[in-house]
Amino acid sequence: MVRLLFIMAHSITFDLHSHVIERRVKGTDYWKEAEKRKIQVMAMTEHAHFWPEKAFEIVAKYKPKNKILIPGIELNTNIGHVLCYSPSKKIYQEKKWLEYGLPIEEAAQLAEKHGCALSCAHPWGFQYDSAAFLIGPKKLTKLVKRHELGIEAYNGMVGHLSDIIFESGWVRRPVNFLDFLEKNKVTRKIGLSRVGKKMQNKVEKSIWNTLARISAGIAIGEKAPFITAGSDAHTADRIGEAMLKANPPKKRLSTKTAFELFQQKNQVTWCGVGVEETSSGVYKKIPRTKLKRWELWDSVKYATKRTMSERVWKKIKRKKKEEKNEV
Repeated sequence: MVRLLFIMAHSITFDLHSHVIERRVKGTDYWKEAEKRKIQVMAMTEHAHFWPEKAFEIVAKYKPKNKILIPGIELNTNIGHVLCYSPSKKIYQEKKWLEYGLPIEEAAQLAEKHGCALSCAHPWGFQYDSAAFLIGPKKLTKLVKRHELGIEAYNGMVGHLSDIIFESGWVRRPVNFLDFLEKNKVTRKIGLSRVGKKMQNKVEKSIWNTLARISAGIAIGEKAPFITAGSDAHTADRIGEAMLKANPPKKRLSTKTAFELFQQKNQVTWCGVGVEETSSGVYKKIPRTKLKRWELWDSVKYATKRTMSERVWKKIKRKKKEEKNEV
């Protein structure tokens, strides 16, 4: 039986992208951080190749009564990582979700069959697992419309420059991200005038590259049927570094109503860096934990591993094609 609860808050806060297996996150620590950041709805979206059902069970075992947990999986599709959400843990009974290189057309058919929702994760994340890099933004936009896919408009791992962008400490909704960048010069925010010209160029290139990825994700999200936001947390202390806020549902909040709510684009009041709602429509940025050295190193290893995976996958497909031709 699904538990129902009332949320006495200005809005419902979601973190729609999280993991526990790789860094062996404890279920108790997971919910401790969700509570600390006042998140009502979490989605467990473990990678398809890292036992997503086990990950869900680890977290579900310690779920507080006043929280909602949406079952999910981060799929390995032929257009990169795609987040799959469901109002029921029956999602884990479909073994097709676990296939590497799952065609997006087949994933869309399965989603319709099982009542799931698909959202393209970090469209401008790593070059090896992000749809906009793999197939290009134009083709992605067409696929989004054709299969009614959502877009993860803000990803916590990609948005590490949020401290610079939101240095003022608070913002009011509605916020147009691009307008904000126009009014607040990044060079002034980080004091580029105090560093050498050569270093300036390197820093500017890094900053604008990241800002371009964030704004490009938001731009694609504007054309999608719905948008999502998630921390992509692989450790408990990263939970809530990206979030989506939506108006409270007219019905009591449950797994089903929460699942339906985040897909209603017109009800979304915030999609971006982790913020706390101090009063109706007024947000204050949540201080983020300093990036650890191992997190940077893990990113490098992850990108390398994905490169190797792509090579192995191509080799397997080539071998299958050769065997088919022989027959």
